[in-house]
Amino acid sequence: MQTITIPPEMPVMTLPGAVFFPKTVIPLRIFEPRYRQMLEEALAGDRIFAVAALNEKKPDILAPAEPPHRVATAGIIRACQKSDDGTSMLLLEGLSRIEITGIVREAPYRVIAVQPLADLPQDDPNALTTLRGRLVRAFTLRAKMGGDLPAELRRAVADIADPAALCDLLVFSIARDKAFKQRMLETLDPAERLRATILYFQRESEMLAIQRRTQGRLADDEVGNN
Repeated sequence: MQTITIPPEMPVMTLPGAVFFPKTVIPLRIFEPRYRQMLEEALAGDRIFAVAALNEKKPDILAPAEPPHRVATAGIIRACQKSDDGTSMLLLEGLSRIEITGIVREAPYRVIAVQPLADLPQDDPNALTTLRGRLVRAFTLRAKMGGDLPAELRRAVADIADPAALCDLLVFSIARDKAFKQRMLETLDPAERLRATILYFQRESEMLAIQRRTQGRLADDEVGNN
């Protein structure tokens, strides 16, 4: 399997709420002129650019306009289809967590300097296997309580052996709390990430159980009558 090198500089899209993870795939619609040019040049080159979530809490001296969170994900374009109106739909596959260390330029699109981030080594790799089992149980309960999870995720639970990769996929696909997702992206200890995600799913299951008991047998649009 060919290893893809993360370049020290790359373009970036800074998007509200877009917390992207390694080994996941995000669909993107490219329509702004700056990003159309970015895409054209990326396709002619290494096909790599980053997606960073917009930091909505406070301006950053690194980038006063559209400040990104410092930890983002570099991805590679796996598929791209251009429409007659000049817009494009693409699939970006996550390659690596990255730290944004500087802004190289802002025009015609933002280019950043980056440092790849790797997961911390584990003293006891078997502990991750144990945590994976707990994660699957917490996810399964959440799936039963929610009843709204796609079949692809259920298959992923069986197919993805790597505990850290499975955790990232489930957080990316299911978690609705943007702050939690960003915190998990920034957490480089896989065991800590797994434990936090297990707790997140357990709490969601508890909330769904309370909602069921409160709602009783009423349909969703009749809850106000309960």
